[in-house]
Amino acid sequence: MLCIFDAHVHLFDCEANTHAFLEREDPTFRYIIGDYAALPRRYLTDDYLKASASCQVEGIVWHEFLSSDPVGEARWGQRLADASPLHQSMVVLVDFLDPALEERLEAYAALPNVVAVREHLGWDAGSALRRFAKRPDLLTDPAWREGLRVLWAMVSNAGSRSLRRSFRICTM
Repeated sequence: MLCIFDAHVHLFDCEANTHAFLEREDPTFRYIIGDYAALPRRYLTDDYLKASASCQVEGIVWHEFLSSDPVGEARWGQRLADASPLHQSMVVLVDFLDPALEERLEAYAALPNVVAVREHLGWDAGSALRRFAKRPDLLTDPAWREGLRVLWAMVSNAGSRSLRRSFRICTM
């Protein structure tokens, strides 16, 4: 049996978290994956293990799933990880322009399974349906880069050991 560590898994529960694209059809999401009307509104560890029964799953990397409350979703993901028979690392959503960025990063630092943060930066100038960033110039925006410096400063601070570990894993 093939032994795997799945590097990108979305576990979700629409009763625990709100995912707007699952509440009503989102043209961008439909463009990427096609008709998703049959997608379940709840997909948890047991569902994943049943779907991957042909493999021996050693662990997963859980990725946020565009919840309306990213910190709440991350806390929910941590509770899932705590109850899981699998090793579960977590990648959580960040917005480097968020005025409350430091508070969000501190909340994430309190979750032991968080190994990385991400912000959706994809932008296709030729197709509005392939745009995931707020706008095309985020990487050159001084305010966005300041947010990245906030993360770096927190990672460099000895008091944020889990963030330091996370950032090193993310940037290696």
